[in-house]
Amino acid sequence: MKDIVKRFEQYLTEEEKSKGTIENYIRSVHMFIKWIGVKEHISRQAVIEWKNYLQTKEYCTVTVNAKIAALNQFLSFMGRNDCRVKLLKVQHRVFRDHSKELNKNEYKKLIDTAESKAKHRLSLLIQTICATGIRVSECVGLNLNDVDFKNGGIRIVRK
Repeated sequence: MKDIVKRFEQYLTEEEKSKGTIENYIRSVHMFIKWIGVKEHISRQAVIEWKNYLQTKEYCTVTVNAKIAALNQFLSFMGRNDCRVKLLKVQHRVFRDHSKELNKNEYKKLIDTAESKAKHRLSLLIQTICATGIRVSECVGLNLNDVDFKNGGIRIVRK
């Protein structure tokens, strides 16, 4: 099984998947292989049981779906499309859960802490994220030319 996982990793590389995606896919495949054990053969029923197992481990739906997507890709690579399973249904929320939002005091404490430790760039980054809703991953490539000082906005072309 190690040999086919190694070939799958090579396949993902050739498909130009990102390093992080490859690592996550391989980690999920190894997790499934460890769970199923070396004696049991891969079947659709086993994949369904693993999907149910992941849900009992209190993973969030998005995490379970990521692991299933990785395994489905691996199964396709192996020519075992008959074992692929559907992802969990995700009900999209229009608004974020308010309990996950920073309140004004928490925001101020973050800024004050960063400033007191002379971490001015961190302070500005926190302020930018909170003021614009920009994703952390989008901040990496952010530069001064992306800021529209006239209209008070940020132009993001990369993702």
